[in-house]
Amino acid sequence: MKRCRLIALFAALLLFVGCADVDDDEPAPDDGVDETGVELTVDFVGDTDVAGFKFVIRECVKDKPHAGPIASKTKKDLEDLYLPGMIPEFENDPFDEHSSHLFADFYTSLKPGCYDVEVIPITKSGQPSNDCDKAEEPKVEVKDGKTTEVLLISQCEGGEKGGLDIVAALNHPPEIKKLKYKKFNHECDKVKVCATAFDPDGDPLEFEWAQIGGPKLASPIKSVDDKKISCPKPCGYDEYKDYVKDVRSVTSCVEFQLGEVGDYKFKLNVYDLMWIDGGLERFPDSSTSFKFPVYAMEHPDGVKCLPPEKK
Repeated sequence: MKRCRLIALFAALLLFVGCADVDDDEPAPDDGVDETGVELTVDFVGDTDVAGFKFVIRECVKDKPHAGPIASKTKKDLEDLYLPGMIPEFENDPFDEHSSHLFADFYTSLKPGCYDVEVIPITKSGQPSNDCDKAEEPKVEVKDGKTTEVLLISQCEGGEKGGLDIVAALNHPPEIKKLKYKKFNHECDKVKVCATAFDPDGDPLEFEWAQIGGPKLASPIKSVDDKKISCPKPCGYDEYKDYVKDVRSVTSCVEFQLGEVGDYKFKLNVYDLMWIDGGLERFPDSSTSFKFPVYAMEHPDGVKCLPPEKK
């Protein structure tokens, strides 16, 4: 927003000394009213990089570039005051009377004429702000014996923000409820093992069977379930739900053939599953396991079986 108003501030301001050429290296003439208030350092209200303003005044030039500023002042601090600050001239015109806006103020005397005015928000090091834009007002008329007040508002960009909604949920590992199999067998016997697992959260389950010790099996472990517990990707819910009607309790069975006499050791891992990109995957670090032995004794009929040869 840009505003230009003519007001009589104080009787002392009704007369000008004359024309002043002011730049950053030469302070503005001492007119008795150069600035007001105690100075701050940075814009702590909006958390921007603004520490002050650079004020630039140029004579109006028609249809050609400016020759350069006739007055320039850099103020690296903001006032320790707020606008409108209960000043009637600023209340609800343009600032709401209950608002608080940090500002900086620069006064200088000029000869009557037309001027282009610009304010540039700067950082503590004197560089143009990355957060707030410059503001300008062209063709400001300064009249003999009067003070022209120009209010320029530098608009700052708000930081980009989005919402973050964090939902924390519990997940419990599965529990193996029972294991059913024949522990003592003869060599070469086929053994069927069935396990029933339960998930407290009702998640789908996946069973993983493995031999962890003992002689080599005559035939590998294979599932004898009617359908697989998990399905390969892509696998949607509709493909899975027909199999697991009650996902809280699931039974899985496997079968294998023992080899020679010995002590066989097996391990069952049960994982609960989650849906990711339309497929079932294991919950990280959520599983339960159970180790169990199977014994193979010498066959009474002297039957011997050898594991299949490696190809």
